Amino acid sequence: MPLQTTSFTCLYSSFRHYYLCHYLPLSAGKDIISRSLLKFKRRIQPHFNTWIECSLEALNEISLTPDTIILRALHHNEMVAGTKFPTALDFLGHALAGHFGCRYLPSFLRKSRPARPCKELSRGQRKTELRGIYSLDTAAPLPSPNPPFLLIDDILTTGTTMRMIIQPLRRAFPLSPIRIFTLARANDEPPPTTEDSPPTAGAPPSSPQKF
Repeated sequence: MPLQTTSFTCLYSSFRHYYLCHYLPLSAGKDIISRSLLKFKRRIQPHFNTWIECSLEALNEISLTPDTIILRALHHNEMVAGTKFPTALDFLGHALAGHFGCRYLPSFLRKSRPARPCKELSRGQRKTELRGIYSLDTAAPLPSPNPPFLLIDDILTTGTTMRMIIQPLRRAFPLSPIRIFTLARANDEPPPTTEDSPPTAGAPPSSPQKF
């Protein structure tokens, strides 16, 4: 599954977004890849391991230096990562850090309060719900003054969550490169699929669509 690339704007800057494929919500129709992605989130095999393996292979195309800090988006009811059982994204973050020799630091991100689930909200409601709730653990030791950051999530829909994470990062680390990696990007049209199986390395995703 080759790495796809796009970008979006936040704070008058453009940030690179890498992803593996497109995601079609279940309400929009049947899509096998999207169903496999939901099984990854529930850590169902073989989908769970296959998505991680595809991510490691695809991200070999970009350079993650040893001082890179990997962060994951927090779930709507999380205030800080690591207070409950590890999520699928935690396993992905640790796998990426081990593969590239960098650091996974999910507890570096904090939220001031829980939020409503974004899937229930419109684009405007998401902005209102998430505005200003992300902050950073400034006491955490970092490998360099302005380390590169890789933000990970399973699905990027409107990009609101990532923008709200980028804002405190950019204020605290104005010189740090920030990139985003998600397994999928939300799409309105399903890619052609024929069987209920996890993705395989080298499998072509659907054609990119505009945000």
